[in-house]
Amino acid sequence: MKRILLIAAMISAVAFGNNTKVPDNVSTAFSNKFPGAEDVNWKKEFNKFEVEFTQKNETIIALFSKDGSWIETATYIDVEDLPAKTIKEIELYYEKGFISSIRKAVDFRKNNFYRVTVETGEAFYFLKVDEEGDIIDTSVRYKSQLAEE
Repeated sequence: MKRILLIAAMISAVAFGNNTKVPDNVSTAFSNKFPGAEDVNWKKEFNKFEVEFTQKNETIIALFSKDGSWIETATYIDVEDLPAKTIKEIELYYEKGFISSIRKAVDFRKNNFYRVTVETGEAFYFLKVDEEGDIIDTSVRYKSQLAEE
């Protein structure tokens, strides 16, 4: 009986972590791709579902589309693991900012890249960086927008 309750609690945590309602097809796709995931927390990011979880003592973030397709997986890394070229570009273009998060990622096409978040006083800049260290995509969210959400 305890085992059944534990399994039910785990399924509930996978499906509804952080009060985010996750469609069954997305939850099933996640469970199939990452069996044995623990400490599962979901959030909806734009039209995608982001799940942070632990597997083999490593914190992992995965992104799924609303149709259940896996988009990418990322793990946190240290700034020393980021290409030096990227650090120089960030220092040049975001001189009033600091790096608040760095993840090494792989997408469904098996492309490797980095996701870097640079925080300034008024905004978060989300950078996508290729393996050579070139910033290939940038988006921004202003802190005033986040306060309204």
